[in-house]
Amino acid sequence: MPTVLITGAARSNSIASGIASHLKAEGWKVCTSDLNSGDYPCDLSDPEAPAELVSRVHADHGHIAGLVLSHAHDEESGVLDTSAESFDKHIAVNAPG
Repeated sequence: MPTVLITGAARSNSIASGIASHLKAEGWKVCTSDLNSGDYPCDLSDPEAPAELVSRVHADHGHIAGLVLSHAHDEESGVLDTSAESFDKHIAVNAPG
């Protein structure tokens, strides 16, 4: 059974959640990650976190055959009401390197 790592799978109505359900039904071992939930909670705004996340999943399950990157930082506010801190977090999570 192939293993897939899916980020951003916390919300039940998310694209990531739908992909996870589909892949489980197809026989994949699905490992999920989100900021404070999932099989592997992970703060992807930390530059070291992606490598650590993949290492943890690989250590537990071996070869990772699929990767679905569906994480995003989102804050409910208008453009003019967005704080500098929220903007920085948005860039750190959504547009690294």
